[in-house]
Amino acid sequence: MEIKPDTNVAEALRMSKNVVEVFKKYNLDCITCKGVVEETIEKAAFHNGLTLDVFLKDLNDALK
Repeated sequence: MEIKPDTNVAEALRMSKNVVEVFKKYNLDCITCKGVVEETIEKAAFHNGLTLDVFLKDLNDALK
């Protein structure tokens, strides 16, 4: 199991409760956002001013 840039945010959030904690760490409201089903990890990072590589590393580390 790996989270990639094109992984849907809703799908990533379902992978582990630890992933939810990473979103909270970055103060992302994706959990309650209406666009959570259409948004990808890449788009979420871009729209929130996050460095994609760092965000992906944190998300994938949370899956371990």
